[in-house]
Amino acid sequence: EADMHGVKIVFIRHAVFLEKNAVYTYTKKDEAQNAEFTRGSGFKDAHILNILHQKAVLEYALFHRACPCIIHCQDAATALLSVFAHEISRYKKLCKKTGFLTTIHNAGPGYHHHFSSLDEAAYYTKLSSDILKKGLCGERVEPFLLASFYSKLSTVSPWYAEELLDPQYSYSDGLSPLFAQQNVHIQGILNGIEYDKYDPKNTSQSCLSQSFNPLLGKLKGKYKIREALLEKIAEGISIEAGVDSVEQFGSIDITVENPVFFSYHGRIVWQKGLDVLAEAIPLVLTKNAQAYFITIGQGQPELEDTHIALAHQFPGRYVYLRGYERALTRECLAASDFLVLPSIFEPCGLEDFIGQIFASLPIAHAVGGLQKIDHGETGFLYEDNTGQGIAEALLSAMHLFNTDRELLNAMIIKASYSVKHNYTWQSIVEEYIAFYQNIVNPQSKLLT
Repeated sequence: EADMHGVKIVFIRHAVFLEKNAVYTYTKKDEAQNAEFTRGSGFKDAHILNILHQKAVLEYALFHRACPCIIHCQDAATALLSVFAHEISRYKKLCKKTGFLTTIHNAGPGYHHHFSSLDEAAYYTKLSSDILKKGLCGERVEPFLLASFYSKLSTVSPWYAEELLDPQYSYSDGLSPLFAQQNVHIQGILNGIEYDKYDPKNTSQSCLSQSFNPLLGKLKGKYKIREALLEKIAEGISIEAGVDSVEQFGSIDITVENPVFFSYHGRIVWQKGLDVLAEAIPLVLTKNAQAYFITIGQGQPELEDTHIALAHQFPGRYVYLRGYERALTRECLAASDFLVLPSIFEPCGLEDFIGQIFASLPIAHAVGGLQKIDHGETGFLYEDNTGQGIAEALLSAMHLFNTDRELLNAMIIKASYSVKHNYTWQSIVEEYIAFYQNIVNPQSKLLT
């Protein structure tokens, strides 16, 4: 156990957790040791990890003979907790006054932690078929669907909540029609961000080498960060430090006045639109000599290979940094003029917030939580998420960069101000408190 700011944190210690080299997926080290473990793919024993975690929570409550008035479960990996609490006899009495909330952070394909059949679900959960049938989606047993019978549901933006309840929605792998059919309510509460942890005025928090203040339009330090980053890229970046590793492909060679830098940072996966971004980049680079791209992240090996090929195709104009290291990732974002977010779907998105804090205006596909961007005020939204559509959006931003820098600077100030004053957790938490009040059993006392 640990205590942080008066909040008790309980850790579950077990060999199946301790043997992992990363939190969610197999690493390069795992792949080297076992050919069955593909770097970037989920753990083969994920069901064991999830069930062990959830039952350990309830066993902890049982051991202490106390269950909280609310248990807030995060995503599909904990979505069965409310089911166990209501349907397993050893927990029923203890948890009868407890309210449950399950937050859907991502209901896209690959994020459901579903069971492939009733038999598989019964094997891992030890729940009866009658219970598990409530969660059927075709032949699969879906934790989110089961949770909807025992728990309130929320998700991480109002826009994503609307999408998930639309029976025509294409990116929930079959859940949306069932949610709609069963009149499930999903509360959309936007994720917040800790502005102070990224504040570019404070280098000890931001992890940046220079300070600058977008709130006042003072960006000299931002461009010094760019100069230093370009020097690192020229020397060649290679990082191997524990779980952090970065490998550089490509280079940046500035040959024009007033270069425009686009960046992407995040997972290199289909959901994030990295395949369509790869189609857009050659169109932009061949159309406008001012454009330069920096991409940093890791994910699906085939998409990584696509961006490595782009780096070879456009030497001096495109650099791909495969991997992750926090300070370097933040430098790449702070060094750019625009942040590109071509997500196929996006439940909330925090990268746009970070871009706004670092004076890198987001250019985003108008889906899900990315719609919190105020088009033309705090960033840019576009509808056509094809290579051509993205290229047109980026070239349009470059045109503004060249023709109306005053407007662009005003947007930078407004974007940073918007995050600081509207989207910190201090602002968002009030919505959660109100929602908790509606969930909690009237016989319990909710701490305020």
